Amino acid sequence: MTILSNQKNILFYLGLPILLLALLAYSINFVSASVVNLDKINKTNDPKKLEKYKDKVEKQLKSTTQQKNILSNQVKLYDLKVTTAKRNLNNVQKEYERNQLELEKLQKELQKKDEKIKIFKEQLKKNLVIYQQNDDNFKIKILSSKNDITSLLNQSEYLKRLSGEINKKIKKIKQDKEEIEKKKIKIEESKTKIEDNKKELLKKKETFESQKRIKNDFLAKTQGDENKYKSLLAHIEEQKRKLFSFSDVSSAVKSSVKEIQRSAKKPSSGLASNSWYYAQDNPKWGYKNIGFSKTLMKDYGCAVTALAMVFSKNGEKINPGKLAKKPLFYRDLIMWPNTWGKLKLTSGRGHGNINWNTIDKKIKKGIPVAVFIRSRSGAGHYVVIHHKDKKGKYVVHDPLFGANIYLETSKKLISSIYKSGVTIDQMIIYE
Repeated sequence: MTILSNQKNILFYLGLPILLLALLAYSINFVSASVVNLDKINKTNDPKKLEKYKDKVEKQLKSTTQQKNILSNQVKLYDLKVTTAKRNLNNVQKEYERNQLELEKLQKELQKKDEKIKIFKEQLKKNLVIYQQNDDNFKIKILSSKNDITSLLNQSEYLKRLSGEINKKIKKIKQDKEEIEKKKIKIEESKTKIEDNKKELLKKKETFESQKRIKNDFLAKTQGDENKYKSLLAHIEEQKRKLFSFSDVSSAVKSSVKEIQRSAKKPSSGLASNSWYYAQDNPKWGYKNIGFSKTLMKDYGCAVTALAMVFSKNGEKINPGKLAKKPLFYRDLIMWPNTWGKLKLTSGRGHGNINWNTIDKKIKKGIPVAVFIRSRSGAGHYVVIHHKDKKGKYVVHDPLFGANIYLETSKKLISSIYKSGVTIDQMIIYE
């Protein structure tokens, strides 16, 4: 079947981006290692040094062009992947339709067999009635001894043979039906496999199209501007350093975290619905990667999960698994969008923009606010503030530690993990 060969093609194309990303990483390192200091150029009058600087600038220009070409080629590659995925889906659809026609044909055969069995059963019933009548007559006639006994015996034998033939036909039809049923089961199993294959191909097609959009977006943001390009890539690593993986903490720290959770007071007022709460380690998406990275949602997905909660609470429902594959992400880069559906970003994106009066106003209106709990090292964790309780304490949905807990509990947990004091230094608001 063509599906297996198509899957091999997809696996082949999936390997190519890894090579391209490796080349991309190489070109980034090369550029950063060869940046020319403009002040030095302005201050020197040495022709030899200027010649060296010229060589470096040319290398930078060449490397920048290579970077842009790599991204452009990746976009073309995803065009090819999307086309391949569409062709594979088309083949699977045709296979599915062929099986559907075969099933309909078998269904008609079964109906015909049922009709024949019904007819033969009616004939057999009539023959049995006639046979019974003849048998009674035969006994009477034997007793009167006035009729030809041989003729009567022949008539009785004929009826027996006729009934036997009808029974054979019914048996044969039943055997045919059993064979048809077996064929049906095989085709149904094949249909199920094809349907599963189709779903898998659809997922891959959506992934390819999403990756293509991300590449296009990233290329558009950096076209012709090496500094922007390097700045975005630097931001990827910066943001990665600011998030933590709970999987990597020591068993002693995990024990400490459990003890804090066990003894922490829980709010009885200011609670929010769990319908828009998401846990970053939910098995449905916990082992999915963020963007193109190998970073798992369960480890570094607090920002993605917090954003999914904010969107969902504000009427743009989306789960973290789907959000992690949207064009907001390149590797681990989270590009807080200006808009999302009907929502608009009404806060700044940068750290240090915290304003508690604004937060109070927003949560009073039912607008949740994603905030960053920052340790002294700069690393930290995102949670979503949604209410204040009767005592004036903030209540949050924490992507890692649970729904409807105190903000101070989340802060204690992060403080315990990093063994340092913590502050709230960023707010993200959509409304």
